[in-house]
Amino acid sequence: MFVDFGLAKERGGCCYLRYDDTNPEAEKKEYINYIEEIVNWMGWEPFKITYTSDYFQELYDLAVELIRRGHAYVNHQNAKDIEEYRKMKTNSPWRDRPIEESLRLFDENETRND
Repeated sequence: MFVDFGLAKERGGCCYLRYDDTNPEAEKKEYINYIEEIVNWMGWEPFKITYTSDYFQELYDLAVELIRRGHAYVNHQNAKDIEEYRKMKTNSPWRDRPIEESLRLFDENETRND
């Protein structure tokens, strides 16, 4: 925390406290409160407190735009396969799938998670 808050203070900037609550239902308010207590105890005050969940729609829209531009795709590899392909410097077998197919799969995944 010193690096973020300290550097912001040193350079005349501000520091946001962002909670990466990508699964808000699983987050406990007591942990959020405790983090804020620690920040205050250390003598820091966030410029603003934000939550990733506040931006889910914006993040979704940006992901769709990346797929449309051909800069992202839906990948079905597991973590082990991804690691192996990286070591071999080989593209995912789904990297060159049609954009429309990735958009459809991405939308289906989002619909399942609602």
